[in-house]
Amino acid sequence: FIGGQALDATNFGEFNDGNWEPIAYTGTYGNNGCYLGEDIATGGDSSGNGNDWTVNGTITAVDNNTPTNGAPTISPLLANTTATLSNGNLSGSAANTGNHKSCGVGFVLPKTGKWCWKVTSGGSYSVHSETLGIIAINDPTGTQLPASGSEIGASTTNSYGYQSYDGDTYRSGSYASYGDPFLDTEEIIIGYDADAGTLKYWNEGVDQGTAFSSIDTTLDWVPAASNLGNTQTYTFEFEDFTAPAGYEKCLYANLDDFNEGDVSNVFCQGTYT
Repeated sequence: FIGGQALDATNFGEFNDGNWEPIAYTGTYGNNGCYLGEDIATGGDSSGNGNDWTVNGTITAVDNNTPTNGAPTISPLLANTTATLSNGNLSGSAANTGNHKSCGVGFVLPKTGKWCWKVTSGGSYSVHSETLGIIAINDPTGTQLPASGSEIGASTTNSYGYQSYDGDTYRSGSYASYGDPFLDTEEIIIGYDADAGTLKYWNEGVDQGTAFSSIDTTLDWVPAASNLGNTQTYTFEFEDFTAPAGYEKCLYANLDDFNEGDVSNVFCQGTYT
């Protein structure tokens, strides 16, 4: 808490490869300000002002998923308005609307390196129910997100997808034979190589090979998914899986220069009862 000042966001963060990242705050806190940092469990003020808090209850858990040590989630700004988000915005569904609904994750894939994430499928063999891939959020030739009723890869050039129904790839409205279909609850790892401009998939641990090449890596790509109008739900995962060799997980702490300066305690979190 900073008292007596109106500060710009640039005092607390900066953009890195399109992602907003926290930086160490170097300013003052004001007479009534405080900083609940590494002494959060005791309510201690780390600002130097001595404005300690009185602990009410007992700390039962500490969640390390914070802006300085966290994983991305689906961004409501990158989701069709009638898509249903749940599970802390890690899961998405078309909620039985009868139309495809797409969602993008609030993590811009870096312009260099190899990056991966996992999606637990909500797809099926019965219909083209689910498409997993990437979308570009700054492509001047197309919309940021496929319109309601269109899945990733349909009619726009700024998205690439792998479909559950038959294992085909989908881009610009065209299908191509690719890999194995995938069912509800199957785990799909997606790998984006920014150096080579390629996208590939692992279906239940089996390497499906390169799905797309010659991707324009100057665009801002984000992980994305879409599914048809049914009750099945896909779920993104960025931490709890084994990354393929040579790939980094899409975690903010893995970005270059993310931990430049001491930001380990910019955000600390505890749960009291």
